[in-house]
Amino acid sequence: MNSFEKSNLQQTDMQSLQSRILSLKKLSSLYTGNQEYTNLLKLYKKYLNYKDTSSPFLSVFAKKIRKVNRATQSQLVQESPIITLGTMLRILSIDQSLEEKMLKYGPENIQILSFGAGSDLRFQQDKYSKCSNIIELDFKESIDYKQKSLPAKNNIKYVACDLINIDEVISSLTPLLQKKHMHTIILMECLLCYLPINIADAYFDFFNNVVTENKSELLHYVIYDPVALSKNDSFINIMCDNLQKFNNLQMYSLKNIDTIDDYLARFKNKDLKFDCKNLWDYAAARDDKQKLFKLCLVDEFEELKLLLSHYIILNS
Repeated sequence: MNSFEKSNLQQTDMQSLQSRILSLKKLSSLYTGNQEYTNLLKLYKKYLNYKDTSSPFLSVFAKKIRKVNRATQSQLVQESPIITLGTMLRILSIDQSLEEKMLKYGPENIQILSFGAGSDLRFQQDKYSKCSNIIELDFKESIDYKQKSLPAKNNIKYVACDLINIDEVISSLTPLLQKKHMHTIILMECLLCYLPINIADAYFDFFNNVVTENKSELLHYVIYDPVALSKNDSFINIMCDNLQKFNNLQMYSLKNIDTIDDYLARFKNKDLKFDCKNLWDYAAARDDKQKLFKLCLVDEFEELKLLLSHYIILNS
């Protein structure tokens, strides 16, 4: 990936970071008895305010972080209520997926591979400290900044890489894996849509080889991704065209994989049992959905349903 494409992709993470901060503030106000999101916001404050001028590359990345910091502190910055709600549901659904697996299997029996981890700080929380092994992969600038700005965790390892260079990634990742009888969770948030299909296929082959025994029991996916629901899906066409026009980014899978069944077939493992929900159905099933809608001042439910129906949370 050239530097221009990488910069544009990192910019999408900065936009996601800003939305994540705004959403965490709302979640902490909603769940006042739960300190998790309040504590996570404190971590983000430390992350956002870190300053280091020792590396010119890191300082460029830090400037992007500081811009996000200013935006999240400004009373003038407003975000679409639908985007904020979508981000809240993204946070809640992924947290729920991971927590259910830790409760079922025990964190000491779990390793997590977070691909394209970016500015996600959830694994810095104490509840993940008992996980046997956590590996975060992303561009070098993102990894370096995270390592410098946050305290080290004994169970977290980092791989600085370009995920397009799959041979280099596998070479760096393999020595860090704990293979034997370990529940392995592959976490990908809005990543598969940006990977060329042949690269994604090669990763699925690799994942199927990471767990050599009892794949149906030990290999797990937690995937959050936009999806096309039909051929020539107009919503997806507009999304792809806008990303190409304004960010010069390709979403490789969205115009080539246009059914949920085809999406699930990508994982090349018939033994895995998938639970796949779109975010609209996930929201509708939550007991607190009305509180979430009210908190975000959502009143355009037709537009909300259209957006959320095009994003899935997938578990295996």
